[in-house]
Amino acid sequence: MKCIKCNKIVSNSDKFCSYCGVQMKEEDLTIEELNVQYRNIQDDLKEIKEKISIISGSKSKNKYPNSVISSLGKDKNRKNFRLPNIEEYLGGNWLVRVGVFALILGVGFFLQHAFSNNWINQQSQIATGILISFVLIFFGDFFSKRYPIYSFALSGGGIAILYLTIFIGSTIYEIINLSWVSMLMLVLTSGISIRLAFLRNSQTLAILGLIGALLAPLLIYDSEVVREVSTKTFSEPEDKNLLVYYLLILNLSVLVISLFKDWRFFKVLSILGSYQLLGTWNDLYKDDTSTINALIFLSINFLMQFLITIAYFVRKNIIPNIWEYSTISLNPLIFIIISNDLLSGDNSSLLGSIIISVGLLYFIFAYISYIRSNYEITLSSMLAGVGIICIIAAIPVQLSGTIVTILFSIQALVFIWLSIRFKSWEMQAFSSGIFLVVIFRLLFIDFENFDLASYQIVFNERFLVFFVAILCLSASSYFYFLEMKKKGKKLYTRNLFFKITNKNLDSIRENLSIRNLFIFTIVAANFFIVWSISFEITSVFDSNIFDFDNDTKSYAKALGLTIFWGIYAGILLIIGISKRSYQIRSAAIFLLAIPVAKLFVYDTFNLEQIYRIISYVFLGILLIIGGFMYQKYEDRIKEFILKD
Repeated sequence: MKCIKCNKIVSNSDKFCSYCGVQMKEEDLTIEELNVQYRNIQDDLKEIKEKISIISGSKSKNKYPNSVISSLGKDKNRKNFRLPNIEEYLGGNWLVRVGVFALILGVGFFLQHAFSNNWINQQSQIATGILISFVLIFFGDFFSKRYPIYSFALSGGGIAILYLTIFIGSTIYEIINLSWVSMLMLVLTSGISIRLAFLRNSQTLAILGLIGALLAPLLIYDSEVVREVSTKTFSEPEDKNLLVYYLLILNLSVLVISLFKDWRFFKVLSILGSYQLLGTWNDLYKDDTSTINALIFLSINFLMQFLITIAYFVRKNIIPNIWEYSTISLNPLIFIIISNDLLSGDNSSLLGSIIISVGLLYFIFAYISYIRSNYEITLSSMLAGVGIICIIAAIPVQLSGTIVTILFSIQALVFIWLSIRFKSWEMQAFSSGIFLVVIFRLLFIDFENFDLASYQIVFNERFLVFFVAILCLSASSYFYFLEMKKKGKKLYTRNLFFKITNKNLDSIRENLSIRNLFIFTIVAANFFIVWSISFEITSVFDSNIFDFDNDTKSYAKALGLTIFWGIYAGILLIIGISKRSYQIRSAAIFLLAIPVAKLFVYDTFNLEQIYRIISYVFLGILLIIGGFMYQKYEDRIKEFILKD
């Protein structure tokens, strides 16, 4: 067996390549792919025979010039490039597929039109549909060896028409009166479909059969479709759950196929079609069905589609490729969107709980996959990633206000710890993204209209939220600082959730280096310390705590901000000198420049004399002390400036 990464030969029993360590994957080729390879080999053999005949002289000398013969030796290392045969691809493959799809629709419209105009009796219509389906299945089997692609389309079309006919016979004409008999016939049809899909190993056949099964109710009951193709409307079945049972059987057949075949388009069609079918059922019986019942049926469909998307990977214990992430993520996305629509109103509070339940479900299966893979990270990490996203999304859905910012801050801190624990760049990206959301909420959402009527110094909601966010940012920067002491500025390059090449992620990983993230968190923490305390200073005088006139409050606020910014800058300067940190000293000088500029630009012209004197004296003393420290520790500072 050849490794897909390094192209070296390894033993067929090996699960991992002994040269590069990549997981070996046995790919089941479809009949179409095998036929293409067979035709390419035939072409190569024909070309080799022609070259041999030319060299041996068995061909006519006038037919092949000497220049051709002499060039054969030069071209033996040249890689042949063969353009795809567009005519063969479209003519041999898609003509029959489109034709069969048109035939499925034609039979459906015929049965519908025949019913509307009483051309033939109901039994004859159903018999005609069954006859057409078995004729197509028969000829599909007849041509399976000589024309496999052609036969797949015929067999798939036969299965689709059989689904359509049985559904009409059970729901519209009620020829099959007993529900269990119609369900049994649908099960047998599903069994035929599964058997043919396995026997032919053809995704085309499976897709065409599923299309017919999904189109049957839509052609009959979907109001939008019926309005476009017919003036005749049909009464819904007496058993209002018949469509749900029908969908359950379809999902079971798709699940059986998905256990053994990794057919992405087949699974995507199953997801989209099943939810559309549930939508049709809900439109028919929305007046007679409670929201809870609709939600239960929706949840059952979600669980079955969830198993359909992961069954193959759990059974094979392999990592999905990048395109499979969209398939696995599509199901919970649609489920949450429809749930939100169903729960709009009195039950909207349940949506957050549903999203959290979806996230926990993915975590449970992630753990199961982790155990089955002998504690190796395969599918489990990807499922855990979907679960994380669901739980993150549930917080703003279920809650509102500042509690969302607090939980996001704690969540980001947890992800940072996990990123360090698992050396995962993806966890780092999650945590950085959440912190950006926290910063945005703090600046623009949470306290846009902060009420000062019941304001208390420090013991208020705003300061609490800022305190938690600052604490989480500071703890994160400390974690990164410890990592920098251990391993310097090393990047985390481990892929836990996404199977993407390193080439596509170099720039992301570079930006997510330990050093950059440390700078981001420490700067954000200090910014919000200054921001929150500045808010407290202004709020003290804007509220009714002190009974001052407006001018006095304005002067006091300006003086308070100048003193606080100067003190905080001085503290940072002392820390920067003591810790010998060029970055902290630079930040201190930058912050100190703000009250200095404010002093000369604003305070000089707007403050009363006493406040102006205090501002000048305070900053003058502070700057003199700072200058003295720089003079005293000049040699040490220069040494570390050059070192940094």
